[in-house]
Amino acid sequence: MALPWINVGIVLVLGLVFIGAGWYFSRRVEGADEYIVGSGKLGVAFGMTSLLAFWITGNTMLAAPESAYNFGITGALGYALIGGSGVVLFGFLSKRIHQVIPHGKSVGDYYGTRYDGKNYYLFIALLIVYVLGLIVTQGIGGGVLLEQIFEIPYMVSVVLTFAVVITYSYFGGFRSVAGVAYFQVLLILVVAIVVPPLVYFQVGFTPVYSGSRRKPTASAVG
Repeated sequence: MALPWINVGIVLVLGLVFIGAGWYFSRRVEGADEYIVGSGKLGVAFGMTSLLAFWITGNTMLAAPESAYNFGITGALGYALIGGSGVVLFGFLSKRIHQVIPHGKSVGDYYGTRYDGKNYYLFIALLIVYVLGLIVTQGIGGGVLLEQIFEIPYMVSVVLTFAVVITYSYFGGFRSVAGVAYFQVLLILVVAIVVPPLVYFQVGFTPVYSGSRRKPTASAVG
């Protein structure tokens, strides 16, 4: 199948913009600690918008629509509620965690301080397995998204996703990732502000609602 080169070009241009943003934010990285964990110098506004972008991952793109499709509004709200509750509950534990590791930078520091060596290395092994699975999920999510929106073959979409993310992450580590995430939130806000009025004035809400209720036929699924 021939590649839709125009669509590939659009994705590459957007990827180059992300890479350029990652390089721009990397200029302020001052050392290894800031490269790895940011050293807590992002600021409230910058950090909150970056956190919002971090929250929209491959898991969100794959699991949230599935929950909404299978269980309706209850599924969508339940998915959001469970994730949001985890953040709120972690806030209650943050003071205690800071007391245990006042100068810690990662969850590994907490386990290394709180537990013995055997449990620490067991946790690290499990964490590696989890992170590898998480990384694969992000690639799958990006590949599916590009395939559905730009009609780019799935394997090419996955390669483009990993290539862009690895490149801009390489420049400045955590700061580059957070900076690009901030830029992505701005794009999300633009889409969220512009698209709903366009949909309303062009087709109205009834066709969208009716289309979301329609189940796929057996031939469409097969």
